[in-house]
Amino acid sequence: MWPAILPTDAEFYLACVAPVGMLLLSLYPWLTRRRLAALGMDTSAVILALAFFLRGWLIQVGGLFSALALSFGLPALFLGLAALLWKAKLRWIGLALAGLGFVLLAFFAAGGAFGIAGEALAGRLTPQDVVRSCIEAAIRGDEHTVTELWPPVERLGVEGERRRREFITRLRKLPRPAYRLLDAEWWSFCCEPHVVEDPRWAGFARIRAEIGGDVYVFEVLATGSRNCWDFSPVHPPLHWKWRIVDAYPEGEESLYWPYRAPSELDEARSALLLFFSLLHDGQYEQAARLYGGPYDQLRDSNPSIPPEDHASLLEKGCEVNGLACLRVARIVSEEEIAPGEFSFVVEFEGEDGAPFKLGPCCGAEEGDFPVQTRFTYTVRLVDDRYVVMELPPYVP
Repeated sequence: MWPAILPTDAEFYLACVAPVGMLLLSLYPWLTRRRLAALGMDTSAVILALAFFLRGWLIQVGGLFSALALSFGLPALFLGLAALLWKAKLRWIGLALAGLGFVLLAFFAAGGAFGIAGEALAGRLTPQDVVRSCIEAAIRGDEHTVTELWPPVERLGVEGERRRREFITRLRKLPRPAYRLLDAEWWSFCCEPHVVEDPRWAGFARIRAEIGGDVYVFEVLATGSRNCWDFSPVHPPLHWKWRIVDAYPEGEESLYWPYRAPSELDEARSALLLFFSLLHDGQYEQAARLYGGPYDQLRDSNPSIPPEDHASLLEKGCEVNGLACLRVARIVSEEEIAPGEFSFVVEFEGEDGAPFKLGPCCGAEEGDFPVQTRFTYTVRLVDDRYVVMELPPYVP
């Protein structure tokens, strides 16, 4: 891969300065009444500004080869415009645009455009390609290639080396096993490790592959610059390579990556805790997105509020109608009661820091109305997100 010899901020500055410079250069043909040349330069300045952002966006959404075409087509556009201006006897402006074209070409080359094209032609562009190549090399008994794709990781020590050698030995003994890649789990490092849907935002991948009837997990890491700013439209990620850092039979623990994707129970629990935290902090708009239960009680108590104004109904419920909008102090128990549906028993923390207790009211005796400290809530998966189905406790 070509080295990224320019700082990542250079593209941002070039995206801002180059169009402005072209607009300033166009003042001369405007003043000398060469309107066609001036209009062409002004149009080119706008195209240049948009092209920088379009190029980054194409890379982010997966249009890699379109972005590469833009990387080389844009300098060609300015070289062509420079030739036309030279012919129109605006030679010093033509020379300036020709220089800009060569600067853009050199910039994109240094930013990785040539290298990424070479990687694509070599078939080593994605983590999946690296895993396939490693499996094929291990089946052939090509230990040298396996080590190139899965180099030693110092902090894994002897155990990491043992895993790689066992992998090579096992596959070499199998009679040309069939294999297929099953799925990939993508991770980002911004601002803490978490699973992402779009692989263009990922710096780490966990790929499952079935080899000769056994399932292996390959952990693949991106090398090169993979910080958050690499993914903005003006910092397209064009200079990284992938390498395997660990591989093991499914069911064993990773030596390199201690994180696991959150389970459905984890996501449901997080939704529950966030819902009550948002209510407690007065963030009713956000809390309304995490509530999927009925609003009948709140609508009956607040007939002046539009029925679909869920945030205002929750606000009235917490601040006027007696709902105890408190933080969860402890989850006593949790269980899955149906696919995509979980039940939680929780205790709340009162405003004074003491455990919340819901006692008898309205003259009732404690024997008739025992003090309640634990409350059951249902969290359900609705339209690809988990929502809480019950309102906070009601205190008359």
